[in-house]
Parts: sequence; structure tokens; C-alpha cells
Amino acid sequence: MSSHALSGVTLSFCRHWNRDLIIPKVISTWALVLQWATLKRCWGPGSGSGLAYFPRGARGDLRLLSRSDRGAVRSFPAAQFGFQESFTVDKFCRFCMASRDDAQQQEVWSGLFQLRDKVSHDRQVQEVREDPELSRTYGVKRACPLTENLEHFHVVTGYPPDIMHDVLEGIVPIELSLCLTDLIGKRYFTLDMLNQAIRHFNYTFTDKTDRPQVIGKGFSTKGSIGGNAHENWCLIRLLPFLIGHCVPEGENAWEVLMLLKDIVELTVAMRHTEETLIFLECKITEHRRLLQSTFPNFRLRPKHHYVEHYPQLVRKFGPLPEVWTMRFEGKHKFFKRAIRNTQNFKNVAMSLATKHQKAMAAPQKLIMRVIVCEGDIRKITMPIKPDTLEDFITWLKDALQANYSFALQYQDPEFNNELCNLTDVSELPEKPTIKIIPLIELVPVTEQSQSWSDTTSQADTEILPIVSSERSSQWPEKFETPKFSVDVEYRLRQGNLLYLRDGSYLTVTKELKHDILQTLAETMYTFKAYSQKEDCAVVAKALVQTHPCLKEKGSSGWEGWKNSIYFKVGNHRNKLRKMGQLDVSVNGGKRGRHTTGGDPPSKDIKKPKKGEINFLPDYPEGMEDHNLEGARQVLVQEMMKTKPNASLVKKEMDVTFALRRQEVVKDKPAISQMVQRWPALFTEIYCEFSRVVGKNLRENFFDSLDNFSTSLIELFRKKRGLTGQLLAALLRQTKSSDPTDIRCLCLQGLPVILGDDPSAFFKTCSDAADKDAYSQTPVGIVCIDEENSPLNPSRVGIILEGNVVCDGLANLPQAFCVLFGLIYALHLDYPKCMRYTFLFVQQVMLNLGKSQLAPKIQTLKNQLAECDVICCDVTVEFKQSNNSKEDLK
Repeated sequence: MSSHALSGVTLSFCRHWNRDLIIPKVISTWALVLQWATLKRCWGPGSGSGLAYFPRGARGDLRLLSRSDRGAVRSFPAAQFGFQESFTVDKFCRFCMASRDDAQQQEVWSGLFQLRDKVSHDRQVQEVREDPELSRTYGVKRACPLTENLEHFHVVTGYPPDIMHDVLEGIVPIELSLCLTDLIGKRYFTLDMLNQAIRHFNYTFTDKTDRPQVIGKGFSTKGSIGGNAHENWCLIRLLPFLIGHCVPEGENAWEVLMLLKDIVELTVAMRHTEETLIFLECKITEHRRLLQSTFPNFRLRPKHHYVEHYPQLVRKFGPLPEVWTMRFEGKHKFFKRAIRNTQNFKNVAMSLATKHQKAMAAPQKLIMRVIVCEGDIRKITMPIKPDTLEDFITWLKDALQANYSFALQYQDPEFNNELCNLTDVSELPEKPTIKIIPLIELVPVTEQSQSWSDTTSQADTEILPIVSSERSSQWPEKFETPKFSVDVEYRLRQGNLLYLRDGSYLTVTKELKHDILQTLAETMYTFKAYSQKEDCAVVAKALVQTHPCLKEKGSSGWEGWKNSIYFKVGNHRNKLRKMGQLDVSVNGGKRGRHTTGGDPPSKDIKKPKKGEINFLPDYPEGMEDHNLEGARQVLVQEMMKTKPNASLVKKEMDVTFALRRQEVVKDKPAISQMVQRWPALFTEIYCEFSRVVGKNLRENFFDSLDNFSTSLIELFRKKRGLTGQLLAALLRQTKSSDPTDIRCLCLQGLPVILGDDPSAFFKTCSDAADKDAYSQTPVGIVCIDEENSPLNPSRVGIILEGNVVCDGLANLPQAFCVLFGLIYALHLDYPKCMRYTFLFVQQVMLNLGKSQLAPKIQTLKNQLAECDVICCDVTVEFKQSNNSKEDLK
């Protein structure tokens, strides 16, 4: 390649390849144009690796790269400048003559270390040429090629540090590993808690791209958490928000990390004054001393010593991010990926140059982040950027397979990435974030569509039902304090700031307390109408944790709030009762202080007792008794058909849910009457359970039963006495490991171990028409065919009020699940002979209703937990023994 071919071309020396790797393509605005002879003098054979960017236009000379100092270069490894690249040499520092042992004891600004200068460096280079053994003593291998060939450059005055490798990929991951190991060992938090916080933190802006990876379990052994520079930078900066609340004030290991965080923020700053540099020196000194006192066995790394030079280097070169290698690494990524994918090592320079030219000349792609909905966010690449907005929307419809109309919004960088309507494609920034806004087309409603008709559609399209204001979820495991009005939020925010500053409590006025309690009562009512004192305690505790300025002087700090919330919830119920809210007005009219007539207050109270969230819902808006009765008749007529329309049945069942709940709760009709009036109820049991409770019965029941099966069987085997004999007989009948047989064993053994009477619940007969076997059974399960397996019959039915209402069920577990759903759908009481078994299924397996368990159920739950731990230990020991055997082999 001639020197003329290189004229006006950017030169790039890539890692792991020799001097012949020259990329003839303008890569950056920073470029050095040298004649080939000059280049050969600077980088002789075996010169190693490296990549540099230089200012454009310097011929045979090196212009300034740093904004504040002449003759500085960046992105070269130490070996290219003639320094030792290994940290094992005695004089490892590129800036001073500190030895490895002295750097552990003394700081840079102590003045004990002689700084490298041009005269001493040139003398050391000459001595190393005469005696190569002195290389490890001086830390110098050879003369710098640029120093020898460029007039205005010297390696001692023109070689800046690289904070990306020194700090972000150097001391930050090492000290994070050291301090996190100490904090986790003191049980302030666990590694799982930290990783959970990293996964679910609400990252914004560039942090979404630079978000840190979860930390592996072996980080303590490795001595480093690993990670890229941008990930470690993000982690050390956001660490106080992730786990800061778990660490007590004054913890030394935490203070080490906070000082390191301050050092990182100061070193990456783009502007400095003399005061900020003095402040940086103080932070580095304080950090070093606290690190060594907290971890006396920890040996400082050479990069800790490099950081101590930073204040003086900033004075010399200017802000250090101006001379770091972050952008080089980003550009170099393209060439590394290209050579890795091609696996072609013949004429590498031409291959990479060609690929880079084609990539730069290719049609502009549009890489975007598309928000379809909250749970569907996609990364989409458009091959060619569209010319018009209509073409863009048409292409997105095909890519998203969307058969509806929509508009587009995008995050505008000029308005702090707030969403704006997209009116022209030219407004899109590079790699935009686009949100899909569906357009709703309004269709006029005719009078005919509002009236009930005897003729129903047979179309398969599911019609959206008219629904009432029903609850959709159970009481949350962790109560989130709701947002209050703007005025209340502002006053609480100011109070929290004062509390964090000097620990002072907020003086709560009568109006402020009323607003807070009213919002809390309304939020609690959305989960349940009758909140207990335990629920009020949970809400009060969450309130004080969210707003610590509301703490009360005392042991807990929230006891007074609990009592206030409890009385406010009662007052809120009274207001709703007067407004006619059905689930609370049903218990009105009792005999009280001001009324002499009516039933006693404690008689026939109708409120949820088994975890129902929609116990007595109100009618759908605009619907009355005659409308719902018409819908019920349409439903009955549809069920008379040979093949009812499933979509229509579900729609009508949703519409008439409130009417059906009023009948079963207030009137308590006979089962035979319910079969006549609501025939679809006995085919829609799972859907009805979901309406009442808000959970998927089939999925939750069988998943929980399978999870408990191993522990239950282990517990069955341990039982002794009469109970043990009955359970042993059931175990002998289980001859296979089929999931259905295991479920049958658990369901038939559960009442035995809880002390229930399964003989009064499980009935057997050879024919379903033989009512003598179960006519006196109010609630039970009948096994009609027992020829194949007495434990798992092939045909099962459900008994209600002495009649079989559902027969032909496939197996016993399915029948038990359906019966449990019918008890909720028909508002039935649990059979007395199986009371504890059904309570165990409700409270332990499905987590419904009260958290306080009966003694028998609590004991069984504890025993199952112990068995679960033992089974896990046995599994681990079995795996370890197998691994040991394999190692021996």
C-alpha cells in the first residue's frame, strides 16, 4: 500500500492485530493523516495493539487532542508508549516512581513519590537499552515511538489516564464486591433482595439502556462483580435507592461505597474549579483511609494509586471524560463484531474497510422502541426510514399485525422525553420511543339494540357485557399507600423532608387528618367492605412507612392511626349504607340505640366470611330488576338448546351476576329451585367462582394440591396409631405415581389427618339412581363406579341436599374442585363432617379469608413446612452424593 493511498484517510489501529491493519475510512472527526514512512517509524514490527484517534490535518506532527493541553493522546495501551503493561513490576505507575509496597503505605500528596519527568524518563530508557533487567525496576520497556518521531510530544507529559478502565471497570467492581460481601454477611439484606431491586427499579432515560446486570452468586469468591463500565457506573450511582434503606447509619462498609460514589461523580464531571479539585482530593484521602481501616487485610490495587493522581491530572489535561476510551470502545465494537462474524483473517484491513464503508453507505435504518401497551413493549427495526407518516403507520400495522386504527406519539428529547403527537416523520429522533394510541370509533346505539329480544345471535363474536362496579382483586399482600390530593401530598412531602433533616414530626390538623383517613377508607373499601382491625393495622403501618413525618410518639408510631382508620372505615360504611350500597345496606335496619324494632344487631349478619370480594355487588349501571329478569329468561331459553351459544351464555351470566348473588345470599333458595332458575350456573362453576372471589379456581387448586402432595405423603407415612393405620391403608391402595392418583390420595387422607369424618362425606353406590346411599347427605361426593380403583373411581358425582346435581365427572379431584366452587357460587356452608378440610383448602391452599388459622390447621401447616424443608435437604444431599460418585468415576 503506497503513501498516496493513505493521504487524507483516518488511521485506526485495532487490538489484537499487527501494524498492517489499517482501516481506510473516515471513522471520526478525530483523525491523524501521516505519510506511510512516518507511520512505519512510529510503529515498527511487533509494536503490539492499540487504537488512537487524532485531530485531522496534522502531517508528520501531532496536534492537540485534549482541550486544555498540547501534545496529549488517548486510547493507546501502556506498552505502545514503552511502559511495562504488567502490574507486577516494582515501579508500576506511569506518573510517578512509587513502588508497590510504598503505594500501600503512603499517599501521592504526601510528597514522597518522585514524579516522572522528561529528563529522568529519557535517562531510564537509555539505561534499559543497555541493561534490559532494569525494565522491571523502572517500569519502562523501550522508548516511545511518538516521542522519538514527533516534535511536540513526550510520553511523560502527553499520556492522560483512562477513567473507564481505572475506575468504572477497575476499583468500582472490586470495592462493590468487597463491601457487598460484608453487608450481606451482616444480614442487612440478601443477594436476592439486591438482585430483585436491580430488576424492578424504575430506570429512566439512558439508565434503561445502561441498567446493571444482576450480580452472580460467586461474586465474593471472584473478588469482583464484573460488568461493563456503563453498568457499574449506573449501579454505584443508584445503589442508595436500591438498598440504602436496609443499611443502618454509620456502617463503615456502606460509607466506603458512598465515598467511592462521590469520587466517581467528581471524576466524570465535565467542569471543574480549584475548589472541586481540592474537594476531590479530600474525598480520595478519606476513602482510602476508611477502606484500609474497615478492611485491614485488603491490599490496594495499583488503580487506587492512579486515582490519587487524578486531581493533578485534571489540572493538566482538563476534564478526564474528554480523554477516556468510552467512545473508542463503542466504535471499536463494530470491527470486533465484524471480524468475529466473518472469521476471515486474510487481508483483514480490506475486509473491515469494505464492511465499514457499506455500513455507512447503506440506506438509513430506523431502530425504534414501540410501546403497544403497558405489558407489550417491542424493539422493531425498519429497513428504510419512511418518507410520510401514512407509510409509517401502514408499515407498523403490518409489523404489529394490528387490525385497528391508531395514532402515534413519540418521546421528544427537547421536552425532557415527554410524549408528543407525531405529525411528521422528520420529527423522530435517532432510535425513537413510539407509543401506539388506539383510536376508538363510536357507533350510534339504536333503540332496538337496547331492548331484550327473544331472538339471540348465534355469532361466535364475544359481546362485551354490561358490568357493575365489582371488585377485581383480593386484599393485597403488601398494602400500597394511595396517592392523596395535591395539597395533602405537598404538605406530606414537606413534612417528610423536615423529618429526614432533623427528625421533627408533622403537626396534623383536623382537615389534613380527615383527608388522609377518607382516602384510606375509600381505598380499603375497594378491596373489602368489612375491614378488620388487623387490616387497619396493616394500612396504618404502611402509611407511617411511606410518610414517616406522621409517626406518633410511642412504641409503634402507628397505633393511634390504626384506631382512627378503624372508626373511619365504620363511618364510611354508614355513609354507603345510607346511599343504598347493597353489600352494606343488607345489614341495615337492625335493632339499635335509636330503633326498637328489627332483629338483634348480631343476628343473621350477611357479610363475606370465606374471602369473597363480590359478596353482594350492585346492579350494573342502568339495569333494574325487570331488565335482569329478562336477561335470566334469555339465559334459560339458550340452555334449553342442544348446543347453547357459549359466548352468549357467558355474557348473560356476567350481566345477571348481581341478581343471582341477591337470591343466593338473601333468599337462600333450595338447590332444586336454583337448577331450574339458573341452569347455566352448574356449567359455569369456574367462571362464577372467579366472579365471586377473583381467582382462577381450577389453576390455583390443582397447583397448590400438587405443591403440597409431596409433604402430605411424607407426613402420612410418619403418622402412627389409628390415624396412621387409616393413612397406611390409603397408601397401599395407591399403586402408581400418576398425578390423579396422588391427588386422590391427598384429598382422602387430608380429612383423616385433620380429624374430620370422611365416611359421612364420601359415599359409594353402584348406580346414581340408587338414592338410598346418599339421600341423607347434605353436601358430599358420590363414587358411582369402584370396579377399577377404590381410591380413584372412574365416575364421580356431587351431592347437594340429597340429590346428585353433577354426575359423570372424570375423577375425584375434579369433583372436589367443582364442589368447592359450588359452595361459593350457591353461598353454602361447609359440611360439618369436613369443616377443617374445607377450611384448609380455603385458607392454606387458596389463601382466602382470614389469616388466623384454627389450631388443627395451623399445626398441619407447620408440619408440612417441616416436611418440605426435610425433602429439600434430602434432595440436595442426594444430588451432592451423585456428584461425588461421578467425580470418583
